Amino acid sequence: MDHSFCPGAMVLRQPKPEIFACPDCGGEVEIWTDEIKGVCPECRRTVFRTGDTSCLDWCRHGKECVGDDIYSRYQRNKAESLREKLIAEIEDFFGDDEKRIHHAREVLKVAEELLKKEKADWHI
Repeated sequence: MDHSFCPGAMVLRQPKPEIFACPDCGGEVEIWTDEIKGVCPECRRTVFRTGDTSCLDWCRHGKECVGDDIYSRYQRNKAESLREKLIAEIEDFFGDDEKRIHHAREVLKVAEELLKKEKADWHI
């Protein structure tokens, strides 16, 4: 099946740079459309793309459309993005309570190890 017409997958097959503002210093951070993060050249903070969904999240032809390599990279990026969002929420929730933040991060590590061991689907 020819999916070369699919506009949703175009940003993954033919990536282009997008500029985001660093939340710490306001510097310009370049993140390509097939990536989820970039590093601020001013303060070196890692900045994540937020809120984007892709046709790969819902289209039954997604993997076939973009190919195994791009699809696998997208899934890894999505998992990393989710992990970073969880960590940010943990830090916001616990505020300055470093002990609880550390404990929550350790629980997250155990959960990730279980996912790998059981070959589980992390996004259910």
